[in-house]
Amino acid sequence: MSGIIGGAGSRSGIVGETEIDYEEGSYSVTLSGHEGGTPTTTSGYGDLSYTKVGRLVTVMGSVGVDSVSGCSGRLTITLPFVPKASSSGTGYLGTCCPTQSVNISGDGEVVVLQLTDPGSVARAGFFALVDNSSVSDQLATGVYRISFSYEI
Repeated sequence: MSGIIGGAGSRSGIVGETEIDYEEGSYSVTLSGHEGGTPTTTSGYGDLSYTKVGRLVTVMGSVGVDSVSGCSGRLTITLPFVPKASSSGTGYLGTCCPTQSVNISGDGEVVVLQLTDPGSVARAGFFALVDNSSVSDQLATGVYRISFSYEI
């Protein structure tokens, strides 16, 4: 192996004949209602960290939502990189565990994230997933714990 992978920041190196691209950092999330409005972020719960290895990005952290007044559609968050377009036209799912007073929409049992317009927008939306695999828009206050991976 030539090059050292580790520590903070952006690194690259070569393993055999394959180049490795590695980056880690944090960013401030922007919340919005998918169909309009701007939710209020809870103080101290608006920054997420990410790790990028090659084309795989993993986003982690907590997002707090104080108010969704005037918002419609599902709650959405910005991502650090634009996701790769999906050949099926739909986004990838990653689990999101609600914590601290989150009311899950409809008969939902768990909240999931789905990419919004992959290939063109760096954004993901929250959905409430029901046991029969149906989904409904998730737009509620509380703190959402995120661990989500996607391809760029």
